[in-house]
Parts: sequence; C-alpha cells; structure tokens
Amino acid sequence: MDKKAHPLIYGNPPMVPKATQALGAIIIVEKLGEGSCVFTYGKEAVNGGPLDGKKAFELASITKTFTAAILGLRVVEGELNLNETVEGRLPSKFQLSEGEKELTFQQLATFTAGFNSDNPPGDINGKPFSFQRFVNYVNSLTPTRPIQGEKYLPTYNLYSNSSFALLGVALMYVDDKEQKDPFVYDEPAFSAWIAKNLTGPGLLDMPNTTVWPSTELMLGHIYNKRTNTYHPASKFPWTFKGPAGALRSTAKDMGAYMKAQVCAYALENENCRAYPSQLLEALKLTTTVQDFEPSGALSDPAIKVTIPDGKGDEYVQALAWIKRAKGESEIMMKVGGHPGFHEWIGFGVQKNIGVMVLTNTGNTTGIESVGVDIINHLHD
Repeated sequence: MDKKAHPLIYGNPPMVPKATQALGAIIIVEKLGEGSCVFTYGKEAVNGGPLDGKKAFELASITKTFTAAILGLRVVEGELNLNETVEGRLPSKFQLSEGEKELTFQQLATFTAGFNSDNPPGDINGKPFSFQRFVNYVNSLTPTRPIQGEKYLPTYNLYSNSSFALLGVALMYVDDKEQKDPFVYDEPAFSAWIAKNLTGPGLLDMPNTTVWPSTELMLGHIYNKRTNTYHPASKFPWTFKGPAGALRSTAKDMGAYMKAQVCAYALENENCRAYPSQLLEALKLTTTVQDFEPSGALSDPAIKVTIPDGKGDEYVQALAWIKRAKGESEIMMKVGGHPGFHEWIGFGVQKNIGVMVLTNTGNTTGIESVGVDIINHLHD
C-alpha cells in the first residue's frame, strides 16, 4: 500500500498543499490485507518541527460518528429502536414541547429533528452554555421547516450540533441503569461512556480517543487568507455539545477506527475477526442511508435527505455519516471542523479501503477532494 499511496500523496505537487491551506496534515490510509499507512506533511507550528503523528488532534464533528455508533449498538442489542420516541428516554428535567413529542432517535441522528440553529439563541461572547440552559432550549423548541404534509416532524435536513447533544444525553441516560436524578452529564462521564461502549479494551482499543487524552495535544491554527499567515487557536472546551464534537484522537487510534469501519462491510475478511460481531453490525447500521416512516407523505425523494452539490455528486444522509455518490462510486464520509482543526474521514463502500485526513488548521479547503481522490485511485 505504501508503494501505491506514496507517489500519489507526495507527488509533484504534493496532494495536501495543492488542495488545502493546511499548515500540517496527517493522512491515514487503511486497506484490508495491506495494512495501514500514515503519511505526514508540513509542520506542527509556524516555527515548529515536522508532524510526527503521535499528538492528538481535535476530531470536531467526526465525534458524531462515535455517538451514532453507540446508538447503533443499542439498536443491534435490542435496547432501542431507531423509530422509538426519545421522550421516555430522557432525564426528568426534559419536558418536550408539543412539536417535539414524537421526536425519534433516527431524527436526531439524521438532523431531521427541527433544531433551528447550531446553538441555543443567546449564546454570545463565546461563553459555553450551561446544561440547564440547553434543557430550557430543548423544552421550548418548535421544529423548523417540517416536511410538506407533516405538522412537526420529521423536518428537512438542518445540520445541528444541538441535535447530537440531545442524542448523546438520551443514550447516556439509557446506559445509566440506576436512572439517577439529577443525571450526571459532564466530561468525565462522557469520556467513560465512550470508552465503555466503543473505544475501550476488547472493543476498538483506542486508548487515546477521549476528550482530554493523556498524550500530548496537537496545537491548532487559524489561517488568515488575507495575510496568508497562521495563528494559534485556543483548545476546544468541553460543553453540553460534547457528543457532537468534543473528542480528540491520534493517527494510530484513527487507523484502528477506520479499519473497523471498513471491516463492517467485509465481515468474512480474516483481518476483521478480532472485532465483536455486534460492534461491526452497529457500525454498518450507522452508515446505512435512512428511509423514514410513515411512508405516506414522505414518498418525495427529497425526504431521503438528499443534499445535491450541483457538481454531479449526490449526498445522502445516514446516521451522522453522509453517502457521497457519483455514478457507481459510493463513499461514506464525515467532515469535522473547529477554529484550529479541519478533518475528513471516509471509506469506499465494498472497496475495503478507508482514508482519514487530519489537519492542524481550521477554515481550510479541499480536504474532501484529497480523501476522495485517494480512495478512487487506490481501491483496486
């Protein structure tokens, strides 16, 4: 794999600087049967050395794929149903409005729950919202842009971190067998929940994937296009939206994550036998494009949550993941971004290959094209 990928990634000109403005980047390529390769480009800081691949990057919205995977596990285990309403699975302080009474787990995970903004109104001066203010926001919410023929839910696709925040709260509460009240929802509880269900020993074995890993953290940068300069970014804090974007991870851990995602579509492959079968089944469920019930008013193709880009590609919503389709090529993908980081993860469906692009620079462009090009060139 290294011999095939190296000239593609480090060609003339190199793939990363050609497509992005990233100060530094790590590209992880996983091909079943050929192993994982890690390629680095650029610097850790303006006056720093080259990337070594050992520091933890902020995953931003790629965190959503982890939260969705745990939803998939609960469904596979029979604990939950995607079309089940969320109301009875929330701490008592949540008293959903009339418009959200029929809110389902599927709607939260596909951004069709009608959350009308990325943050609750009034989030100013960069100050994180308290959990109680988030509760108040959810309890007073009226769904935005319901689908034609529907009074409230589902709605058209509206990307929202708050939607995944509520999904994470519900899933953590489901796992809290004692159903404690007041419900403990903080960074240590979230990190422990991720490890117990997904990243811990005997599962994905990703010890450095958590909110605050013990390994050294990568410094993020903000790129100023006007002056063509880079400035250090603040570390992303824990907020109530943790299940939507709080995780950090290393190249090694994300290689393991990518291998598991690819294995979900290659269950008989000898390289995939170490993973629990229910875990792979859950990962596959999260990357399955969703149909909605009831079917009557939802027969319009738009209800498949299709997001056209005007360039011949079609983007269709799964659980957190997006399917990018062009002709016979199908790639499941997710983008993540914070002020100092921009990341992309994707894998070719039935192609046994996955790619992760980690950059230490926010507001970059082109990382999706980097990942897609690698998959399309190396899948044979």
